[in-house]
Amino acid sequence: MLSLFKHKRYNRILAIEIMISHYLAVIKEMSDTKLARGLDMAAEIKHVSLEFEERHTDYWNAFSNPILVPEKTAERIQASWVEKINTMLEIESSPAQLYAAGMSIWSHSLLAAAYPELRQQGLALWNELQRGFKYCERFDPHVDVPEII
Repeated sequence: MLSLFKHKRYNRILAIEIMISHYLAVIKEMSDTKLARGLDMAAEIKHVSLEFEERHTDYWNAFSNPILVPEKTAERIQASWVEKINTMLEIESSPAQLYAAGMSIWSHSLLAAAYPELRQQGLALWNELQRGFKYCERFDPHVDVPEII
């Protein structure tokens, strides 16, 4: 029975790893200024989402310190974020597309941090995203980069 749970977890990790790898490939193709726009929106989403949230709850940690979020909780939070992303992607407007881009950063970061096996991918993601830092207007790397490891 225990091996069945291990197998399901392994399959989840493999699926998430593939998803993050695809996302990282997309990020690598983006210009620095485009990354900055996504990061600025990510910062806006974070600040608005946490405005009335108590510190150190799982939801607060999902943005700031995702390694503290239990795997199952991270999956639930990420699933709700994916619903928002998909809704925004259906809207053919620049603000909606930008929202989806910003939310995607948090979505992939959360799952990469929640699973110890994927944290190196999370670091690779943020190493790539940092190309946009110098062009950001709202995103502050000292405040907005989540704790990945």
